[in-house]
Amino acid sequence: MPQVLRRLICLILSIGALLAVGSGRSDASGPREKLDFVLDGMARERQLLRSGQCRMKGRTAEMDLTNPQHDLSGELEIFLAFDGETKIRFDRKGPGWEIDSASIRPDPRVPQGVQAQSKKGTVDAKYYRTGRRSGYWIAGTPVIQVNRPNFEPPKDTVGLFDVRALGLYSWIELQRGYTLAKLIEHYRQPGAEVSVNDADPEEWLLTWSHRGERDELEWRLWVKVTQGFTPVRAEQRQRGGRAGQSDWTVLQSFQTKWDRVGDVWVPVSHEMVVAPEGKKLRWERSFTITWDLVNKPVREELFDYKTFGAPASVGVTDSSLGQPVIVRPFQPPPGLQLPRKQSQGKGSE
Repeated sequence: MPQVLRRLICLILSIGALLAVGSGRSDASGPREKLDFVLDGMARERQLLRSGQCRMKGRTAEMDLTNPQHDLSGELEIFLAFDGETKIRFDRKGPGWEIDSASIRPDPRVPQGVQAQSKKGTVDAKYYRTGRRSGYWIAGTPVIQVNRPNFEPPKDTVGLFDVRALGLYSWIELQRGYTLAKLIEHYRQPGAEVSVNDADPEEWLLTWSHRGERDELEWRLWVKVTQGFTPVRAEQRQRGGRAGQSDWTVLQSFQTKWDRVGDVWVPVSHEMVVAPEGKKLRWERSFTITWDLVNKPVREELFDYKTFGAPASVGVTDSSLGQPVIVRPFQPPPGLQLPRKQSQGKGSE
C-alpha cells in the first residue's frame, strides 16, 4: 500500500500520540499506582520468556477500498527464534510487492548493484540479528545484505516485532516493530487521563482518555492480572461531540490468547482489525502460534545468513564495519552482464 496513505493515519492510530496528549491535569495517585503495578507485572512476567522458537500461521489483508489494485491479501507465515535480547531470527512469508526477476538490470552505482521492478505476489523475507551484526535477504533478490546490529530491516517486507509484546501494540507501533521495553515505556508516560477498573479481580480494564473540543478518544486495555499479567484485548475508539452525545466508533481492535508452558505465559493466537474512521482503508490479520521451544537452547546457526537457504548464485555484501565488503559475488543469470569497476592504471578488474 502506498506510503502516503499510511502516513495519513499515523497520528490517530499510535499509542504514543494518544498517551502523550492529555488534559495536563494531575490525577490522583491511585490509578497511576495501579497502572505501575500492572506494567511492572507485565515486564517481569514477559521477561521470564528468555529464549524460544515458534511458528505463526494465518492470514493478513491490507485493503484500499478506493483502489482494489492496492489490496494485499493472503496467507501469512512467520518463523521466529530468539535467545536473550540480542539474538533473533525472523522469517516472514506473505503477500507483498516482490522483485520481478525478469526485470533485473545492472546498477553501476552500487557494488554488486542491480535494478528491478516490483510486482504483486508473495514476499519471502529472512532476517537475523546478533550482538555483532544483522542481515536480511528477500527471496528472489540477488544479494544478502549484512549490516550493523542496529540496522533496521525494511518494515514493509520483514515486519519485525516482539512476540512477547503481542496484545500491547497499536497498529502503528506494530508497524514500527517496537520492543517490549519501548512499549511499556510508552504506557508509562504521563499525559492522558488514566483510569483503572479492577472490579473483576482477575481481569482489569485500563483506559487512557483524551477529550478534545470536537471529539473524545480512548485506548482501552484488558489485562488478566491473575494469569501472568497477560494483555488479552485492546481497542482504540472515538466519538464526536461532547461525552455521551454520540456512539463510539472502534478504530482498531486486538485479541490475544495465552497459554502457560511451565512457569511462562506465551501467546498462542492473535487477531487484529484496523479501520480508521473517515478513511477507505482496512487492515486485518490473524494467526495462531505454535511453540517448538520455550526457554530451551536455540540452534546457534539460525543466527546467521548461511541458514537463509539462498542459492549459491546469491551474493553477500557485508557492511557491518561501515564500508561494504563483497563476501561472495553475485552470479548473474545467463545473458545479464554486470558492469565491471574500472581501476585506475590497471584496466578493468
